[in-house]
Amino acid sequence: MRALRGNDLTTARAAHSRLTDAYLAHRAIVDRLVERANKQNSNLETMVTDGDRSILYVVRSVSAIVFLFGTAGVFSLADGVVRPIHHRNHEVDCIERPFG
Repeated sequence: MRALRGNDLTTARAAHSRLTDAYLAHRAIVDRLVERANKQNSNLETMVTDGDRSILYVVRSVSAIVFLFGTAGVFSLADGVVRPIHHRNHEVDCIERPFG
């Protein structure tokens, strides 16, 4: 900055050149770090997506099993209620037949 204030262009250009070289070296390191971070994030996203699929399959399987057992339970309950009524009606019909 002193060189610019003092209108010493040779010194200012030399300082600017050194700063540019330092910036480019720093920028190259930052670019490599960003590239590594992006690759790591991509790998992590792939791993999480695969894990989500696995969990989804487990949840769907458990839901299907619960649904099947629930449906079977409802039909068993209905059969347990309807069958005795049907037998009782049949018994009543048998009793009523002789009486006309």
